[in-house]
Amino acid sequence: MNSPEAPWTGENQRAQLTGFTRFRAILWRRSLFLWEAWTIGRSGWYWKLRKRQRQAFQGLSLHDKSRLSQDSDIFGETPLSTVQSLLKLCRKLQPEHPRDFVDLGCGNGTPCFAAAQLGYRTLGYELERSWVEACALVGRQMEWPCRFECEDFFGARWPEPALVFVVLTAFSLDLREKLWAKFRAIGPGSLFLLGDGEPPPDFEVMWSGKLPVYWGIIVFSIARIKDEDGE
Repeated sequence: MNSPEAPWTGENQRAQLTGFTRFRAILWRRSLFLWEAWTIGRSGWYWKLRKRQRQAFQGLSLHDKSRLSQDSDIFGETPLSTVQSLLKLCRKLQPEHPRDFVDLGCGNGTPCFAAAQLGYRTLGYELERSWVEACALVGRQMEWPCRFECEDFFGARWPEPALVFVVLTAFSLDLREKLWAKFRAIGPGSLFLLGDGEPPPDFEVMWSGKLPVYWGIIVFSIARIKDEDGE
């Protein structure tokens, strides 16, 4: 797991990959696509979604360093299979869980599309307007209940309760503390799907384990706020 004191810095990290390390990173990403094609690709929606995403994001770079304003803006993507694995775990851990899925920093919308395919209402926040427009187009084409907002998620009002998805790899300690405070304020009943970040003691970790992302393997956890009795 990456230390929050030394956050992963997206474009700078990728630029430093050379030789075999760069080759290995390319192979890892391709191996995940092959795995998804084998496990999910039997369903027609998978190939339709991939085609729509390629078309909508043509000419848009998700890793363009010219639009970085802080280290947490860009670092990588989470595969469809990982998000759907987390959501299926939520169903086992808490069958009566929220049906709204919120992605904090949705990029090309993949986590939202993964959740929508399983029947969730989804909302993705992203600061890049062109990405938001591309995601919205794909959602309409797939006819899924997806909504995307070009807005800072810290200042937005989220659905309550909700399944809140966020990967914290590039978040500083200050940003993480701000996020925990936001989580505490949204009311009971929500579940938090956290990548690469351990929540504070007043959160109950219901499940924790390693799952793949496009830049490697990280620890994900499913957590909720403890009740007043600490349970």
